[in-house]
Parts: sequence; C-alpha cells; structure tokens
Amino acid sequence: MATLERVETLSLKRLADAGGEIVRIHLKREPQAPKFYVAEVRAQLPNGQAVEVKRHTLNIYEVQQHDLLKNFIDWARVEGVSPKKVGLLNAHVFHCNDAEPLFDLQDRAA
Repeated sequence: MATLERVETLSLKRLADAGGEIVRIHLKREPQAPKFYVAEVRAQLPNGQAVEVKRHTLNIYEVQQHDLLKNFIDWARVEGVSPKKVGLLNAHVFHCNDAEPLFDLQDRAA
C-alpha cells in the first residue's frame, strides 16, 4: 500500500515570496448548476516541491462563472500578490468536474 506524503500548506503570500506558482485549482459544481466552489488549490515551489495553498482569504463559496476569475484576482490583491506572478491568470490551472472550458484568457491583458 502506498503511503501518502504530507503536503505543506502555504498562504498565497508565502507561495509568492518563495517563488512558487499555482499549478492546479480544482473547482467543483453540481451538474447544470451555475455556481462553483473551490475544492483545492495546488502549487509548486521552484525546487519541485508540491504544496497546498490556504484559501481562508479566498471568498469563493458558490460563485458564478462570470465572477470566478475576478474573485481569484481579488484574492491575490488581498494577499498582496501579483495574480500573474503566482499563475492565477493561466487558464490551464483551472479544472472543474466537467469538461467545459472555464476561461479563454488568451486575449486578456495581464
């Protein structure tokens, strides 16, 4: 049986200070429901270590899709972090329990 490795949990500010970047934001929603909640935020430090990001200042509990990215940007600002620096503007980090794309950020100014 494989043992689970303990994953360190950092604030978004500590992640940014360490030079880390978010690699996965796992969102969940009920089928056909317009609102999301954040199940997990995973990041990676420059040395390759996987960490979890604390979400206590992230006020996303049942938020509509059109407000989702704004809420993540606001979260970074509350923590005093550049959203771009920690990877919050990378569309590929957002994953949901359905196959529908969440964002098209290619033309968005960062």
